Amino acid sequence: MLKTLQSMGTLLFLALLCLAIGQLGAFFMTDEAMSWYVSLQKPAWTLPNLVFPIVQTILYIFMALSAWRVWRAKKPGYLTALAFWCIQLVLNTLWTPIFFGQQNILYGLIMIDLLWISIMVTLILFFKHSKFAAFLMLLYLLWVTYACALNFMIWQMNT
Repeated sequence: MLKTLQSMGTLLFLALLCLAIGQLGAFFMTDEAMSWYVSLQKPAWTLPNLVFPIVQTILYIFMALSAWRVWRAKKPGYLTALAFWCIQLVLNTLWTPIFFGQQNILYGLIMIDLLWISIMVTLILFFKHSKFAAFLMLLYLLWVTYACALNFMIWQMNT
């Protein structure tokens, strides 16, 4: 019973951590930043702005669940895998202030490329601990792949 409560507490902590990280980005989504973003030329395949916070919220829950599965498995090397998960979380956190806060498309592109690499490493490490955790990270990687392509195209169209 105590182990179950501890496990659920860890999952709740990870979920709240990821959602809090997501909320940090909201501080940089000022009216000025949104006006700037709206003024940028974007490819025709850009999703409506409403889609981004919905998908991001779902993915933050997936990220938490993924880390929890690896933590729960506690196979050899799980701490290294979780360290890379933390690295990708930090890189994820930094993209919004760079892209929207500083309105720097190129540095945003560099940051999101580093994020993509860190997610890929995390996914590979997670696969050794939980295939389900790796699958959840794959969904996140697919979204960041789209975001990378979008960031790249915005950079290309606005330089």
